[in-house]
Formats: sequence, structure tokens, C-alpha cells
Amino acid sequence: MKLIRALGLLFVFFVMPPLGYLTAATVWTHLGDQIEVSGTAAANETLRGVARSCERQDPITLTGGFKAWYICQVDVSAHGGPSRRMESRGFLTPDDIGKSVPVGTIHNGKDLVADRDYLRYPTLAPLALAGTVIGWVLLMAAMLWVLSRKHMPRLSSSPEEIAQHVRKQFPDEEKPADEVYVRGRKKWLKGSWVFGLLVLSVLGTIVYSGDAFEGDTTQTVLAVASWSTPVLLFLNALRKLFFWPAVTISASGVEWTGEKPSWAEIELVRLSARHELTVQRTGGTPQRVGRFGPEQADEIHRAMRKYGKTAAYRRVSSAR
Repeated sequence: MKLIRALGLLFVFFVMPPLGYLTAATVWTHLGDQIEVSGTAAANETLRGVARSCERQDPITLTGGFKAWYICQVDVSAHGGPSRRMESRGFLTPDDIGKSVPVGTIHNGKDLVADRDYLRYPTLAPLALAGTVIGWVLLMAAMLWVLSRKHMPRLSSSPEEIAQHVRKQFPDEEKPADEVYVRGRKKWLKGSWVFGLLVLSVLGTIVYSGDAFEGDTTQTVLAVASWSTPVLLFLNALRKLFFWPAVTISASGVEWTGEKPSWAEIELVRLSARHELTVQRTGGTPQRVGRFGPEQADEIHRAMRKYGKTAAYRRVSSAR
């Protein structure tokens, strides 16, 4: 089950964001990056471009998503004056070669874009893009919820259904063993702000990745930060799954990472002010179990008071 959950989290944090970006890029390439070439003679146009050649770019790219697109060499002139060769990315196709179309520039005249007045879907494209992003984020949230939910019997279940669930979970005995299992460190990444951060990171990958590593330092930094956030969230989840300390406390003794001394073998169990748990066997040296979070330390304290021998347990107060 842990492996399935880990693979699911790996898919959500590493596969879903790039797929979402490519899907959003496809939507934009299909709707937001198309122009109406016919009837484009307007008196107030400043720049016009004539495509001279176009090179097809295969699908599955940061610019075009899952749809093929073109890089065209365009001669651009202002008010019929001298022209200069520029490169268009996406909005022109081989069908536009030789046709004079209105264009614009961004990034201080470095990049060529379509004139907004001649976009084919000026209103639908932003709405479709926003809907795609929101839908994808909600899908990721739903997948995370499924991966994190605890499959417990409903409160409205009948006693027979609850008993059946218990027997299914513990087939070798009528009821769970009388023990306490504690796992985890202090959770730094928790709360609704994590979901908001994930939403912003997905939006950032869509907005800034296309201009990253193209000479614009700000765009590059924002793109790297946007892609880094899901990676950090996944590493935190991976750390929680495999690297957080765990201990089982029962009436028979204490168990952790291959060690299972009974109470008769234990001289002292110590929980420090930093929530670090150590177990010392009789006549031996203290063995470190791990450092837990405040909530987990309280669970360990209650379990030790319930199952352990009071003389063999010591908790150091944070006030000392």
C-alpha cells in the first residue's frame, strides 16, 4: 500500500504538472494563438509582417503543447518602410507565406507576436485557458485527496458492517492488537496554504516556462521557482513516507526499525525536550529511535504512561 501511495504521489507531483502545462499550451495554441488573415488592412496598423519560410515543430513541446506549430522567418516593416527579418513562433503557418499580416512586438521589440485586434478567439481563448488550469488543479487536488484519505468505516454504518470491516483489516484476530503506533516529525508543509502554493506553481509553469532561458532573468527565475515547488512538495511527501521515524509501544515492549526489546530488557526510555526518543537496554548504551514532532511526542508520552513502567520512562520538559 505504501508503494502504491508513493507511486501515486510521484505521478501527481512529477507527471501531472507537466501534463497540465502541455494541455494548457495545446489549448492556447489551438484557440489563443490563431489569427484572421483575411481583411487585415487597417489604417492604424503600425507593423506588418510577411512570412518568407516556415519550419514545422513537432508536437509535445513547451510552446505548442500536444499540437504541431511553426517557426517562421518574417520580414517586418513599419508603415511600409525598410523591413527587418524577425522570427515568429506559433501564430503563423505555411499558409500565410507571402501574405501581409498585422503584427506586434514584446520584450522591447525582440519577440514577434500576433496583433491582438486580429486574434480569432480573443475572448474564448483566455476563458478556455483559465478553465483548463482550474480544472487541472482541481483534478490534482482530488487525486491527492484520494491518496491521503483514510478508508475507515462510516459512522452511519451498521454494527455488522463495522465488524466486517474490522475482520477484513485484521483477518488473523477478532480485534486489533492493543498497541500504539506513532510516526512522523513536525509537519512544516500543512494547511490550505500548501494547496494555494501548488495552484500558483502550476500557473507559474504555464505563464513563465515559455520565456525561460531566453535571456530574460526574471522570467527564468520565476519559471524555475514554479517548477521547483511541486518537486519540493513531492520530496517532503517522500520524506514522510519513507524517512520519518516510527515506533510501536505496547504492553510487551517497544519496537522500531528491527529492534523489539521487551520491558524486562529496557532500563530507560527517554523523550527529550526536542522530542527525540531514545531507548536504553539494561546494561547497554542508549539507542536513538528518532526525532518526532510535538503531536507525536504527546502520543508517545500517553502510550508510555499507559503501557510502560513509570520508573523506566523519563520525559524532559521543554521548559528545562
